[in-house]
Amino acid sequence: RLARGAPGRGVHGHAPSVSRSAVRSAVGLGPRRDGRSGRSAGDPLRCSCSPVVYRRRPMFPSITEASPWDTLRRDDAALRPGVDAVCARHHLGAPEVTRLHGGSVPVYALGERHVLKVFPPGEAAYARTEALALAAVAGRLPLPTPELVAADALDDWRYVLMSRLPGRLLVDVWPELTADARDRLADELGATSSVCSAAI
Repeated sequence: RLARGAPGRGVHGHAPSVSRSAVRSAVGLGPRRDGRSGRSAGDPLRCSCSPVVYRRRPMFPSITEASPWDTLRRDDAALRPGVDAVCARHHLGAPEVTRLHGGSVPVYALGERHVLKVFPPGEAAYARTEALALAAVAGRLPLPTPELVAADALDDWRYVLMSRLPGRLLVDVWPELTADARDRLADELGATSSVCSAAI
């Protein structure tokens, strides 16, 4: 039986004795290998490890002679990790990613709410122009325009994230329009372009 002692005391009221090996075992160090007692410069309790540097794997691919831009801009599999990283950065969840064809740079629909345009290294000026144009025309045109959500960089690439407008793409609707409807649409687009130029 244990004798009753003061709170926090062990057998017969004395402070419990904890061995150094028990301490080492509790912190996961295990017994000393050199057989010596006491702490020394070689004691694992005194860490002498070199710092470990972790480098993040690039999300967007590198443009090289073996992988030129004209090839990469059509390679959705190579671009997809970067697109997913942008979605994660802006807390968009895991939207359905759909490539929107046409244009000089890759454009992706991210679900029903967002559109992403990605610009390769060396085209940062175009990305900046895109973002400035969206901000300049916001609420100033006679028709809805995408809202600028973010314009940032990932690796050496630039991207512009914007809201997605409801409706169908003109390239899909155009074959279904009559000649009169096409003329009216062309007039409306011309008037909008004039207002857009004045706004910018």
